[in-house]
Amino acid sequence: MKHATATRPTLRVAPSPGALRPLLLLSLLLLANAGSAAAQTAVTPAAAASVPAPTLRAEVAKPLQAVQDAIKAANYPEAAARLAEAEALPGLTPYEAYLIQRLKAPVLFGQDNPTGALATFETVLVSPLLPAAERPAILETTIKLALQLKDYPRASRWMKSYVAEGGGNAEIRRLYPQVLSVMGDHAGVVRELAPQVAADDAAKRATPEASIRLLAGSQNALKDSAGYLASLEKLAASTGKP
Repeated sequence: MKHATATRPTLRVAPSPGALRPLLLLSLLLLANAGSAAAQTAVTPAAAASVPAPTLRAEVAKPLQAVQDAIKAANYPEAAARLAEAEALPGLTPYEAYLIQRLKAPVLFGQDNPTGALATFETVLVSPLLPAAERPAILETTIKLALQLKDYPRASRWMKSYVAEGGGNAEIRRLYPQVLSVMGDHAGVVRELAPQVAADDAAKRATPEASIRLLAGSQNALKDSAGYLASLEKLAASTGKP
């Protein structure tokens, strides 16, 4: 049987900075004040032994509040200046340094530096001080930034974490196999899509044609003739075309 040539999917995932900005602000503008509930953020048991309790001194809170106000006003040069002022303060605690990183990401993004914003988001994501409840939103923003930059290896890395952690954004889950395909990770595509197709079959639910075609292309690339044939048969049965 002659196998069709697998084609790479077209990723329509390059949102404009204007489209991303509201999500960035919603997920990152969480400035803690000294003695506030945010300063009592719990850390994981493993981190608790090595990370001091979260504290935010008044002399650090003042410029960070100014950063937040400047971001809300879209005055990013002022936000950057106040952020630099906070970073220059001596003896920053781990929590203070973490809050600076959280605010640095939207500042960099607002200054049209999505590459710097992405790197800063990644720093926040690996921090033990990031509250678990806030991680999914920051993961989503990190993934969208990586996709906008067409940095598919980094997008794939964080998509893998997002899916493994039970992230519920259907668009990210839909795009993940496409990103794997663009990267040439056909085994990853099969790993992600084959269980989805099986679950759809079990539930007597139609699998999207694009997903079946993507799966078939990766099976073909892996020389999985049996799997490829099964996918073609599924396409023929559901769409009337191979």
